[in-house]
Amino acid sequence: MKDNGFFERALSDTVHFHSIYDEKYKTEYLTLFFSLPLTAENAACASLTARVLQRGSRSFPTMKELSRALDENYACSVGAGAFKCGEREIFSLNLVNVKDRYALSGEKIFDRGAEILFDL
Repeated sequence: MKDNGFFERALSDTVHFHSIYDEKYKTEYLTLFFSLPLTAENAACASLTARVLQRGSRSFPTMKELSRALDENYACSVGAGAFKCGEREIFSLNLVNVKDRYALSGEKIFDRGAEILFDL
């Protein structure tokens, strides 16, 4: 998408994609939100899961390996969180990286960052 603007698309009844593009920023953000009914069990699980996911994954079993992969991808960052919104528990995963056009050798920074995020 070249023009600044907002794009929205329903991928299914329960999955929606929203994109905001603005040329003036040098970074890109990708955030995935998962909505769960608010129960004591869901709130505890979402909060604990957010903390565990930031410590590693199958491909990056230690924090050191995850950190190295992020550093090698122009120091992009990933995070996870959980919060209450009304009667829902919202769990989120996010990625922040430099736009691909700023890569020194034409690397696909966003693609690699998204792979790391989806691995979590």
